[in-house]
Amino acid sequence: MIIVMSHVLPSEGKWHSFIKVFYGVGIFIAAIGILERIFPEFGLIFPNDMTGKIDIFVGEGFKRASFSLWGSPAATFICLLAIPMFHFLKETIHSVKGKLFLYGGLLLQWIGIYIGGYRSIWLALLCQSSVYIYIRYGLIKSIVVIPILLLLLHNLVPNAGQERFESIFYALEGNYEKYVDSSSLKRSTRIEDAFRSIQKNPFGLGWSGSGWVHSDFMQLAANLGLLAGVIFFLWYLKTFKDLWRICRVRHGWRDPLGVSLFFSFLALGAILCMEGVQVLPQTMLPAWFVWCLAEVWLRQQPASNHKKTRTIEKESYIIHAFEKQ
Repeated sequence: MIIVMSHVLPSEGKWHSFIKVFYGVGIFIAAIGILERIFPEFGLIFPNDMTGKIDIFVGEGFKRASFSLWGSPAATFICLLAIPMFHFLKETIHSVKGKLFLYGGLLLQWIGIYIGGYRSIWLALLCQSSVYIYIRYGLIKSIVVIPILLLLLHNLVPNAGQERFESIFYALEGNYEKYVDSSSLKRSTRIEDAFRSIQKNPFGLGWSGSGWVHSDFMQLAANLGLLAGVIFFLWYLKTFKDLWRICRVRHGWRDPLGVSLFFSFLALGAILCMEGVQVLPQTMLPAWFVWCLAEVWLRQQPASNHKKTRTIEKESYIIHAFEKQ
């Protein structure tokens, strides 16, 4: 995928088409899921549909959209990865219709993620948005703005959504009795089993030997060995660090494409950490797609002298800190 993308993304015009299509796919998935949620019979029009007739309840009565066209609420993974592309498209699309497409699509994808019911994706979206607000407005403003937005969102959603959102923090505390939540308990058990498997079998159990761990970093280490898991994790960290360095230092967060790719890659890390995408092609390919976009963009950046880069980093840090005051 990296080799192919390196040849088909030689110019900014091609990047714009790629990003616009990816953002459009996220909108389409969200819109279909919302239609299914509002009109359950809508899901029955798809041939060979497997989930259109099934109501998926989670926890205290929270009802997920089934996303029949995709096959499961995991469709919202794509929405999470596509949302950051809004930043790039906002700077390149200036028509009224284009703006409606952007802002309407952003709202649809937020709603799609909500009705998908994945708390890990809710948490990833929260982290993604918080980091964006911090970079855009600085530490002091973000400390004020983020809690206010959380309170507004909490009060806007129905009680079932509020309870499910609160269960995120109970799950992080390990308090599974506070909220009827077999999903978090099972995930915790699977990760603990994978950790014990890595200790007992440091060279791995082989492909699919550990089952579905719901964490790709842990699953890769349990399947292929500790060394393979560490290499994969370090590869992600290196790419993330390079994106951060180039976006922040060289461009001062002023490159719209770089910023979009950074936040999409940040979301990818959350998915790899809290979900398991490598077990299914429909969840794995979007993840690799975003990773390849990031790698290709990094390779297209001009090389710089290391000492000069360190000097620019220090100057940029001082200026950035001054601007936030």
